[in-house]
Amino acid sequence: IDWSYNLKNIVGHEKIIGNLKSIVKSGKISNAYLFCGMDGIGKFLVAKEFAKSILCIDSKDGDYCDSCESCKTFNSSSDLVILESEEGVIKVDKVRSLCKEIMLKPTVSNRRVFIINDADLMNDSSQNALLKSLEEPPKYATIILVATNKSKLKKTILSRCVTVDFHELSKDELISISNQNSIEINDMLLKYSGGSFGKLLSLINCDYLDLIDDFKNAIDDGNILEMNKALSSIKKIKTLKEDVNDIINMLVKMLSQTLSDDCTKRVKQISIIEEARNNISRNANLEDSLDYMVVRLWEESKRRN
Repeated sequence: IDWSYNLKNIVGHEKIIGNLKSIVKSGKISNAYLFCGMDGIGKFLVAKEFAKSILCIDSKDGDYCDSCESCKTFNSSSDLVILESEEGVIKVDKVRSLCKEIMLKPTVSNRRVFIINDADLMNDSSQNALLKSLEEPPKYATIILVATNKSKLKKTILSRCVTVDFHELSKDELISISNQNSIEINDMLLKYSGGSFGKLLSLINCDYLDLIDDFKNAIDDGNILEMNKALSSIKKIKTLKEDVNDIINMLVKMLSQTLSDDCTKRVKQISIIEEARNNISRNANLEDSLDYMVVRLWEESKRRN
């Protein structure tokens, strides 16, 4: 996939991008930002394009020119530093190294930008190490934290950042991005993506999407034979143990989308499914938990019908 965009060509987040361009144009760039929102909606992409605009020597209307020395060397520039997680955590040693790097002056641009991707994966020690740089950053430095769950970040960190909340992409925006990248999608992929293009991509090769749809339809019909049939197919998924939480999340999302049909009935169905998920997370037998879930869903449909 070609992720080469500039701010004006990114699909979605128009208001955010408009504000970021205004910031660059005004020159009133803060020392710290927090880009927060669900996975796969373009937070990191926008952070990189914002960084390129900040570093651009000949910025036009708040967007980068793509022809100055800074733009041409952007991906290899020492004025841009990106810190990524390793094995699901951002360790304190990496953050300390970043903090030392922050003290070095720009080489090409007038500023330096430091992006911490998945910043909510910093442990307590890492967050404490970052605090000093956030409290007393050099005037030329801008730190951009990109996070999915800002509740995992310390209040002292949040208080020092300008928070930018990203929202899910619309169906039209997902279609537009897919078309740009020549990716064929269908209504079911749009339905399960939850407004996340990253999630949509992960589902393209998913071999159990149709099975979840069958299971949802069987729940709607209150047909225990069809529920068991769909569940039997789901049990045959080779990666069921690893993917069961994702499968249940997709099922809950699909049921939630039709919550207005019969609110009380839907809420109870979702409650039964989420209880099964909780039991599985507490190491209850996987297949037994799913079987019991089906029985309870059927009993609920009988009681209400």
